[in-house]
Amino acid sequence: MKKLTLLIVVILFSVSAILIAQKPIKTDAAGDKHPHMNAAKKKCTEAVNQLKKSATVYAGHRVKAINLIEEAIKEINLGLASEDSK
Repeated sequence: MKKLTLLIVVILFSVSAILIAQKPIKTDAAGDKHPHMNAAKKKCTEAVNQLKKSATVYAGHRVKAINLIEEAIKEINLGLASEDSK
């Protein structure tokens, strides 16, 4: 239970830090205009997939974690859309 809570906190903190600290980058070597945001989105998606594979319910905290991470993914998508519209 504590590990799941810690995982959620770490993921949400990481996404927040990336969103706050991201410096403008034109493109990376592969031509990605938003490599940090896309990396955060990928890690969030991986976290959701791992949580969904768990057979244990964790008193509803697993589902809550999934919902929070999916909300973070929506925010990343909104951030990417706002930058791409400029």
